[in-house]
Amino acid sequence: MLSKNAFSQKGYTVMHFTDDNGLPQNSVRSLAADVDGFVWIATENGLARFDGHRFEIFDKSVVGTTSNRFSMLLPSMNATGAGRPGQQRLGGEMYAVTDFNQFVKIENGRASVDPLYFERKIRTLPHFGNSRSGAFLSAGIPGYPKETVVPMHYIIPVGDEKFYLIDSVSVQLYHGKRKLSNTDFAPGELRWWNFFMVGNRLHYRNANGHVLAVTPQGLQAMHIHGDILRDNGYKTALPDMKVFWNMASNQLFFYRQKKLYLVREERNRKFTTELVIDGFDLDEYAIQSVYRDPLTGTCFLGSLSKGLYVLTRHSFEALTTPETEIANVYYAIVPRDDRSVLTPTGTVLGKDPVTGEVLRGKVSALQKLNTSDKRSLFYDKNGLLWAKAANFLYQIDVEQDRMLRKVDLYSEIKHVYPDQDGKIWIATGTEGIYIFDPAERAHNRNCCKRSLKERTCILSAKICW
Repeated sequence: MLSKNAFSQKGYTVMHFTDDNGLPQNSVRSLAADVDGFVWIATENGLARFDGHRFEIFDKSVVGTTSNRFSMLLPSMNATGAGRPGQQRLGGEMYAVTDFNQFVKIENGRASVDPLYFERKIRTLPHFGNSRSGAFLSAGIPGYPKETVVPMHYIIPVGDEKFYLIDSVSVQLYHGKRKLSNTDFAPGELRWWNFFMVGNRLHYRNANGHVLAVTPQGLQAMHIHGDILRDNGYKTALPDMKVFWNMASNQLFFYRQKKLYLVREERNRKFTTELVIDGFDLDEYAIQSVYRDPLTGTCFLGSLSKGLYVLTRHSFEALTTPETEIANVYYAIVPRDDRSVLTPTGTVLGKDPVTGEVLRGKVSALQKLNTSDKRSLFYDKNGLLWAKAANFLYQIDVEQDRMLRKVDLYSEIKHVYPDQDGKIWIATGTEGIYIFDPAERAHNRNCCKRSLKERTCILSAKICW
């Protein structure tokens, strides 16, 4: 069922889905994408598969569970091969979990309960055999309610039989029953819900907002780079920054002041941040889970009480000058550099790839020559610019910002066309068609003495008639 609620957001179109138009319930606990591109949504009244337009519901009557209350989506701990980049880390499937620890396998676009998974993969983890051990399996960030859940042991799976075991004073890495490393914390310092993974590396955000890598040698500071540095409040830490870790899709986001940043780890303990949403208040909409499609940039936001928000990036963005609307009408443009274009009136428009700021400039030589003709503009084989205005054809060196040549056709130039040999075909209003070779010093050579009575255009590899 399609959403009837859509509104505009800076750079995005926002679609809002609720139980009125397809969701099984408005309380979205978790969401993630599978290797086939479907987005799966765990709600408190069933599991839903979303294809970008419609939902298919997998409730207890379909998947074989005793409850419709789904609490989380987790990556599979089965060693079945890697998923699509940016999604599953372990296997080609993932699991949805109900309140009664029933694990529903999601694979090949379908979902069904896996009755053996809990016994074979979860109960074999340390402390899970004892119901009073206070052991909790990581569900990402945000995960469990901080106010009501106080674990004694917190486990983050990172591979087949490989996991981190966290208690009140240490972080231990295991492979099966063999301990690989141990990192100690001061008593009372450890904050359970501040651990997250990027790739296969464990990280920790302390009470002061610093991000640290957890290594066998201890805690090491991470260096944060990219778009978040433009945030005026950022220096070396952000105490009020929120973390969204989508464990099932292996994605990490930082959020602060209505700005959502995608985080990637690079070499030498470095995080690079990319601003992906600007101006959307995740707190106001009670967002619990975030997923971003790495191919399209579409963002899926799951709310604890308001359903699903899908932010689709605009395919087009208008770049304009502060002038009137008619001044921003153009029929021809050429590249100015790798991030801007040049218009026939000499205006340069572009966009900074980091800040998103609209860049404006000018080529003065062209601006002085042409103030109204916006229909023809091209570079020749030597990289020199050609433009027309009234009766005149101009050759301009854009880099030097100067006019090199001016040709008078004694009739209004309607159109110009460069062929593959470097010659320029010129259609005039009353004097027919001219062919002009820039390599010759002669100004022009008339090839059609009379005006054409009909408008006919035939293109071949080298000729336009």
